[in-house]
Amino acid sequence: ARANDGIFSFHTATDASLSEAMRFDSSGNVGIGTASPSSYYSDNLVVSAPSEGGITLASTNTTNGNYLAFADGTSGDARYRGLVGYNHNVDSLLFYSAGAERMRINSSGNVGIGTTSPSTALEVSGAVTVTRSDVANDNSSISNEGGLFTISAATGGGGGTYPMLFKTAGSERMR
Repeated sequence: ARANDGIFSFHTATDASLSEAMRFDSSGNVGIGTASPSSYYSDNLVVSAPSEGGITLASTNTTNGNYLAFADGTSGDARYRGLVGYNHNVDSLLFYSAGAERMRINSSGNVGIGTTSPSTALEVSGAVTVTRSDVANDNSSISNEGGLFTISAATGGGGGTYPMLFKTAGSERMR
C-alpha cells in the first residue's frame, strides 16, 4: 500500500516491478484496474479490465440471493427502491422498481411482467399495449385493457386510412 497526495493505492509485485491494482483517489472514489476512476460518469466504484472483466456476487444455492440495490433511504423499501437480483432458491433473475418486483426471468427462461410465476415465454399480468412506431404517422396498436382485446389502425399523416390486415403463416386472411 502507498499513500501520496491524497491518493491511497494497493500494488501487486512481480519480479521486476510493482503494478497498481486498486486506488482510492482524493475524492474517495475507488478504481480497480484503473488509476483514474473520476474519469467515469458513475465514479464511486469503477472496475476496469483490458478485455473481459466484471464483478461477481457469490453465494451458495441455499441462500435467497444476491442483489444490486438502489436506495433512497435506510428503512422499509427505501433500502431497495430499485433492485436487480438473483434468487438462488428458485433460479430467477429479478427486477424491481418503486420497491416492488416488476419483472422476473425464471429458470425455464420464461419472462413474467406483473407475475412471479410465468408459465410461457412471455406472460404479462395487466393491460398490454403494443404500438407500431417504425413508420411515420402510423399509430396502429394492439391492446388488451379491462379484458377487452382491441386492434386499431389510426389514420395516417397523409390523410389516408390504413387497412387493418390479419395474416397467418405470412398470408393475408382478412382485410
